[in-house]
Amino acid sequence: MKRIVFASLLLVCTFTSAQLRTNTWELSGTRIPDYRNKQNLTEVNFITGFADTLTVFRQMSFFITNSSISDSLGNLLFYSNGQWIANRNHDSLENCNEFNAGYSTDQYYDGRGLGFTQGMIIIPHPDSIFLYDLFYITTEKKFKYHHNLYTEAMHLSHSVIDMRLDNGLGAVTLKNEYLIEDTLIQGKLSACKHANGKDWWIIDHKWNSTIFYTWLLTPTGIEGPYSQSIGSIIINDFGPGEAKFSSDGSQYAIESNYDYFIEHYNFDRCTGQLSNPYKFFNSTYLVNDFVGLSFSPNNEFLYRCSQLNIIQYDTKVKNFFNYPDTVAIYDGTYAPFPTWFSMTQLALDGRIYICTWDGDSVLTYIDNPDIMGIACSVVQHGIILPYLNNESIPYFPNYDLSPLGNYVADAGANDTINKGQTIQLGIPPVAGVKYLWHSDPTLSDTTIAQPIASPDTTTTYYLIVTDTSTYSSCNVREDTVTVFLDIADAVHIPKPQNHGTFRVSPNPVSSWLNMIYQSNDDAVFELFDAFGSRKATINLYHYFKNRMLDISALPAGIYEWKVIQRGKSIAHGKVAVIR
Repeated sequence: MKRIVFASLLLVCTFTSAQLRTNTWELSGTRIPDYRNKQNLTEVNFITGFADTLTVFRQMSFFITNSSISDSLGNLLFYSNGQWIANRNHDSLENCNEFNAGYSTDQYYDGRGLGFTQGMIIIPHPDSIFLYDLFYITTEKKFKYHHNLYTEAMHLSHSVIDMRLDNGLGAVTLKNEYLIEDTLIQGKLSACKHANGKDWWIIDHKWNSTIFYTWLLTPTGIEGPYSQSIGSIIINDFGPGEAKFSSDGSQYAIESNYDYFIEHYNFDRCTGQLSNPYKFFNSTYLVNDFVGLSFSPNNEFLYRCSQLNIIQYDTKVKNFFNYPDTVAIYDGTYAPFPTWFSMTQLALDGRIYICTWDGDSVLTYIDNPDIMGIACSVVQHGIILPYLNNESIPYFPNYDLSPLGNYVADAGANDTINKGQTIQLGIPPVAGVKYLWHSDPTLSDTTIAQPIASPDTTTTYYLIVTDTSTYSSCNVREDTVTVFLDIADAVHIPKPQNHGTFRVSPNPVSSWLNMIYQSNDDAVFELFDAFGSRKATINLYHYFKNRMLDISALPAGIYEWKVIQRGKSIAHGKVAVIR
């Protein structure tokens, strides 16, 4: 593991603050050569609760790659076309010179912007109101593969912007840091909040491979890359096609237009792992049949855009790709070019907006995307833009995604009783939570929140709670409570220091080892072989409840694990690795 230190619901009167991160959209490209000077271009603003089109005087032009972010009040902070960054005054952000230097920026594309779908993501840094992390692809010169020439992303790059600098206009403080050097697909970067509601998963796909790469952005830095081989090979990744998470982060879908498929997955926000790949392949090899996709705000429907159709899938139905519902067919309008459908973005007003393929002065939108069938109401060319938009629409992750689960594993407070007395453990039950106490004959019931304990000696009781409202690897939490027995003459047994609880699962294990824990302080998990040689280590942050460790490369055998906190071993055990 490499470690590097360094919003769609509409309220009638107002939005919540996190949602306003996506308030301002900078659009428009220019087909004239004078793109180096400021000119009148398009901005879309949702502060009133509806899409309001404005004219802004700025220099930056867009060609597909488009990323921006606003503050908590909806005021634009900065934006980028993948080649340079502009501040809210539409001037160059301080220290953004040579931003994203590489073949595509310097040679292949001119200054109108990069041509990669979802080529950049902007993420507010966890636990900071001033710092913003930028993730973007950096490409190198074309190379040959099977007699075809390819320009591939060779790096996922990272920069940091500090909004305290340049009198509040912001400046780049960390620039063009490579997080990986490998052949990646052209764009389709996506991000989803971790189950803790604070950290962020960043996901990308390796070119000519089934491998997904993920990184975890935390308050102290970036963890990863982690790799997972799953799903289909992506080779012909150039051109259109999107990758999106559902609003709740439980689903993920990715298109490869010139590989003629879309693939749907389940996503685990705790581990960053994908599962259950489900693919639709167009055996007719229809060109430009996979150019855009979005999930509905209620997470039930997946919309796929081809140039000529918009198709709705009900993801609650088994094998849903077998039941496409065409909710719109291109109506033949020119504005001034054919208003074919292209890329999509869910907006603050709950609509899904769709830019056009050829760069027109209109946007299409799905008015009620939570409704099944044609009642979702696709309004073609329903938004008139003041200027041409060069096939560009911003990509936003769900900045307002909440943590998973609101339950707490609480076995109650440690206490002392006299011999022969009983005591009630735990706290009042929470709806939707299952309780399981480790089997103990001194408990009245092991499946309720507050059993009666009648110990005849000092006893520690273990409670496991499971949140049944969500399916993920971190819907299980654990706590302990110790009942001390007053033996005679009010002599109390000293209470040991509580370092927390730690356990591993499964045991035996063959691939991913799950560390499940509760602790008020950070710790380190270490794994040793039979000869005492350390084979793996991972940080256990106190704000997590579990961490995953890939042990698939370790040979079979019995391994010892230890948890180190403040330089001392506070827990240990053994785990069997099988092959």
